[in-house]
Amino acid sequence: MSLFANFKSVIFVIKCFNNKKSKKIMETINTKFKKIIDKYPDLWQNETYKKGELLIKTGKTIKQIFYVKSGVIKGCLHNAIKDKEVIVDFFRAGSIIIPYSCFVYNLPAIMDVQVIDKSLVSTINQENWDVIIEQETELKDLIRDFAISQAADYLRHIVNSFDAGSYYQKLIVDIPFLRNLKDVDVASYLGISRSTLLRIK
Repeated sequence: MSLFANFKSVIFVIKCFNNKKSKKIMETINTKFKKIIDKYPDLWQNETYKKGELLIKTGKTIKQIFYVKSGVIKGCLHNAIKDKEVIVDFFRAGSIIIPYSCFVYNLPAIMDVQVIDKSLVSTINQENWDVIIEQETELKDLIRDFAISQAADYLRHIVNSFDAGSYYQKLIVDIPFLRNLKDVDVASYLGISRSTLLRIK
């Protein structure tokens, strides 16, 4: 596929899943998951993760879904050209982490998911999830939309980060907790160096 065709595909995904639609999907699935955990408590396991621990490692196939109850967790992709990690997402209380390529297609994970602050996470494995799906059939489509919406958010984030100065000012209004993170993590999220972040703050 040509570079232009790839670019058109990126723009198509971003347009189809605009900010409002993505937020609505996220709110719907977050609400649904809270109800699912309350309805099927015996199928979920609570575990506390320490700072630095990995929930998901790039290249590994993880057959679990995670629901963050407290703490802060980051999602990182590896930039092979610059040989460094790039943060593409932060997961806080109420966030769902679904390694979609692993869970649905049995493919290796494409990013690391690592704890920033001590976090309490509810986890469900594939076998127990299948039990829920039999009862809650609408979850299949909801998770598919969630995965596409999340991909669109990541693409939108990458596009916006091209103008890091303006994007940072918008982010600290939309996501105030970024002010509490280390500069190195915020810089990684913006795709810039720490020194550049200090200049635009």
